[in-house]
Amino acid sequence: MSLFIVFEGVDHSGKTTFCQRLRMMLKKQNLTVFNTFEPGGSCLGEDVRNILLKSNYDLEPVSELLLFLSDRYQHVQKHLLPALKKFDIVLCDRYFYSTFVYQGHAKAVSIQLILQLHEKLGLLKLIPDFLFFLSSTPSSLQKRNILKQETEVDRFHTQDSIKYFVQMHQFYLQTFDNLKKYIKKLEIIDTSQNLDDNLAKIYTIIMKKWATKDQ
Repeated sequence: MSLFIVFEGVDHSGKTTFCQRLRMMLKKQNLTVFNTFEPGGSCLGEDVRNILLKSNYDLEPVSELLLFLSDRYQHVQKHLLPALKKFDIVLCDRYFYSTFVYQGHAKAVSIQLILQLHEKLGLLKLIPDFLFFLSSTPSSLQKRNILKQETEVDRFHTQDSIKYFVQMHQFYLQTFDNLKKYIKKLEIIDTSQNLDDNLAKIYTIIMKKWATKDQ
């Protein structure tokens, strides 16, 4: 049995760093690990990602939603499901929770519509064994000096303010509360704490689960 693990969090919360570092730690235990991400974790996804993040199209929020769903369906069918049959651990940077946060709460697309489309496409059947939410408070963002380190500008990263991050953080908590039936195990990680300590905590949780996965 494989473990499917998802990392969620506001922009710049450190998801990519956690996934990369954790992959190296797990591989030292002779575990096979597959790292992926959304949007853009598939060949089609790369094109969709470029349209979403780099294009000058004046996309309607629902149009964005449909592009994300196209990417996710391809990603699940061609990458996640096959990877879960081949690898011990699958780590994913963002998943369907992000869509409810960014397209639903932030861009006011109907939550019910997002839910119905995901259900119709069978995109809520694959639920992660662990969902790690990287909780980034205003103080932790300031501590890491995130706002001054912005080097890449795209359509989704143009509101880097404390107010914006606080709002998105609340949207995530609201989403997790609304989607309880689609969450097996939620772990909230305080990113204001030491990175190595947080990685050790996550690693311990995963290895404990791995040790009892067949029970």
